[in-house]
Amino acid sequence: SGDLLWRFKPDSGGKERCGWVAAR
Repeated sequence: SGDLLWRFKPDSGGKERCGWVAAR
């Protein structure tokens, strides 16, 4: 649906940062 999950996303540069991603 349109739920948001707190997950780790690779930031610009290759850094491990956490952010909200849309769950399918």
